[in-house]
Amino acid sequence: TMALNVSGTVGASWTTNATSLPVAINDQAVTAYGGKIQIVGPNTSAGALTTSSSAVVNADGSVGTLTQGPALLQNGSGRKAVIVNGWEYVFMPSSTAGAGYAPTMNYVQLCSTGTYCGIWQNGTVPVTEWRSAFEIATSSNAIYFVGGENYSCVISATVHYAVVPPTGGALSAWAATTSMPGTRYRGNSVAYNGYLYHLGWFVAFIAFVPHIAFVRRLTGISWPALPDPVMYMALKTDAYLDAY
Repeated sequence: TMALNVSGTVGASWTTNATSLPVAINDQAVTAYGGKIQIVGPNTSAGALTTSSSAVVNADGSVGTLTQGPALLQNGSGRKAVIVNGWEYVFMPSSTAGAGYAPTMNYVQLCSTGTYCGIWQNGTVPVTEWRSAFEIATSSNAIYFVGGENYSCVISATVHYAVVPPTGGALSAWAATTSMPGTRYRGNSVAYNGYLYHLGWFVAFIAFVPHIAFVRRLTGISWPALPDPVMYMALKTDAYLDAY
């Protein structure tokens, strides 16, 4: 853990939590709500798990013991999660390789204490093709699905959004909004104070954008892309985006 100052700066050093995780994990989705953190669908040495769990965050920033929650309905690594109106929405690439296997989304209600109140349910995503390395952000009652890479290693600049109803639960129909000015993936998107920010990499090095991903998939070899400036866009009250 690391202390955050009122000014937004961080403390001087990190502190190792006294309570360890039961197993070594990576590539999990993490959220915070109701005085707890939620850890969803981590990878372990045995592969991706469908587990969800929560742990109390103490006044000193330390985290308590994890309590097991309901199991996700699908498996897959690279999960992204957000919380809106007390509901957690988790997006994950398909664990089945193939162009026609779209990502999945599960959602569940959280109690005011940050624990899980119900079981996971299947939701919708805005794409019908296999997609990984996409980004998820939320502002007010809207969720944004940003970019990603399809099974043919084509990287997308598209942005879609859906609205969470005031009572939570199933999303509205997804709608396309303003695309990014260039293809980007494996970054992060976050919304704050009426703007949607993308922080990541512009993936263009040696000919066209898909080439790095294509070589990586065939050989496991890749190389850094050129650094990319932060992009941002104003969010309208109807969740639609202005120009980047």
